[in-house]
Amino acid sequence: MTDYSNCSFENLSLLSVEELNLYITTGLLITPNDWGVKSLDDFEYGKVMELLMMFDKDINLEDMAKICELIYEKPVNLKKWYYVFAFYNWILSEVKAIEDKLKTLYIAPTSEESQAGIENFQEFGAFATIDRLAGGDVLKYDAIERMPFNLIFTKMKLNKVTYEFDDNLRKIYLAKNR
Repeated sequence: MTDYSNCSFENLSLLSVEELNLYITTGLLITPNDWGVKSLDDFEYGKVMELLMMFDKDINLEDMAKICELIYEKPVNLKKWYYVFAFYNWILSEVKAIEDKLKTLYIAPTSEESQAGIENFQEFGAFATIDRLAGGDVLKYDAIERMPFNLIFTKMKLNKVTYEFDDNLRKIYLAKNR
C-alpha cells in the first residue's frame, strides 16, 4: 500500500508485516494530538488506572484502538491511521507524565516494613489506594474511582508528606529524649 493518506487505522491489519512495520515506525514519530480531549489528570481515577494496566504488556494494533477508544469514548478504526497514531502518541505522553507523577509518591520501605512483608500489598495495585481512601468501606469504592485522577493524586501526595513529617517528628522526639 503506497497511498499513506487514504489508509484507515482499521486497514493497517491488511498490510504485509513489512508495510505494517513501516507504518508503525512512521506513526510513532507523528506529533501528538489530543483531539480536544482533556488531560488525563482530569479523567476518572479508575479509568486512568485501567489505562495504565493496559500498558503492562506489549501493545498491538487492536490494543492501540482499545486504548484510544477508552479515552476518546468513540470508535477510532475508521479514522485515518495517522490521526489515530497522533492521538495514541498524545496518550503515551500523558501516560508517561502520570507514571512520573506516581513515582514521586514512592517511599522506600523501612527494614522493619520489609521484614513484615509490605511487598505483599503490591499485588493489589490501585485497589489498595482505593480501599485506603474509602477507609475500607466497599460502598465508597465506586465514588473514589469516579473522582478525578488529580484529586486522588493530590490526596496521596498529602498522605506522603504527612507520613514523612510524622516520621521525622518522631525521630526528633526520640533523639531529644535520649
